[in-house]
Amino acid sequence: MLFGLTFGWGRLRERWPEIKLPSISASAGLAALAIATTFVWRAAFDRPGGLLRLTVLDVGGAGAVLIQSPTGRSVLIDSGPSPVALAEALGRRLPFHDSGIDVFVMSGSPGETCAGLQGLLGRFPVTLALVPMRISGPGCREAEAWLATSGTRFSRASSGMAIDLGGNARLGVLSSSESGLALSLVDHRARFLLPLGADPDSIDSLLRSGEAIQAQVLVAADSGYAAVNPPELFERVRPWLIILAVEADDPRGLPLPEVLTALQGITVLRTDRQGWVELRTDGERLWIEVERPEAQD
Repeated sequence: MLFGLTFGWGRLRERWPEIKLPSISASAGLAALAIATTFVWRAAFDRPGGLLRLTVLDVGGAGAVLIQSPTGRSVLIDSGPSPVALAEALGRRLPFHDSGIDVFVMSGSPGETCAGLQGLLGRFPVTLALVPMRISGPGCREAEAWLATSGTRFSRASSGMAIDLGGNARLGVLSSSESGLALSLVDHRARFLLPLGADPDSIDSLLRSGEAIQAQVLVAADSGYAAVNPPELFERVRPWLIILAVEADDPRGLPLPEVLTALQGITVLRTDRQGWVELRTDGERLWIEVERPEAQD
């Protein structure tokens, strides 16, 4: 319509000279067309499209995980240490017309999991915060205070709790220790395990519980720290893809060599090498995209 008006405007003025039509140059009309096209396609790409998306963000530290449900609900697990990196990552993925977070989960991971939330609540308001029984870790107590002052509702996580994300997607709490959470994400046959805040005792309890924890994708806890990533966990879960949220030149030397040895034969993607990792599923099939595919080993 804009294209037609741009080049038909002169003819309209010639045919009906008595009507005072404003003058519109071709460049102005094309600029308006380009702006409208950008907004239309942005809105189209922002539609959930019936797919569940899980993105391990490359924000440094222990990382952060963004889940977007088939119905458009958003869950952010942890935030990483940098508000700037988190704001950039969320700005790329959240719909421009809805910049809020439906659920923020503090996993209780010992890494820098909450500091990135500082100063972002005005831009990305949080509706519900799911937290461990005891909040600890760098920046997490401060984040709790920021969330409380912003009017965010709080829920203390307990084992067996589940959040319906719509479209058959469900986020569940497999294990809730005093200070950390092990989570699962399920959509039909697609299963993701996220033991991000589990401590060694929680991992041991999961392995002994008989809980059904097999999953196609495992997001490893604490950047590949050995105590929460024992070989028995990989044998039990039997994932074909493991994602490590690792800071480049991690000061603790993570992931540890013994963990990488245990992962031989399993596809591994790392944020320090591949950048962000995005998984999309319709519940039956799984698509994988990474920021730097050329970095794949």
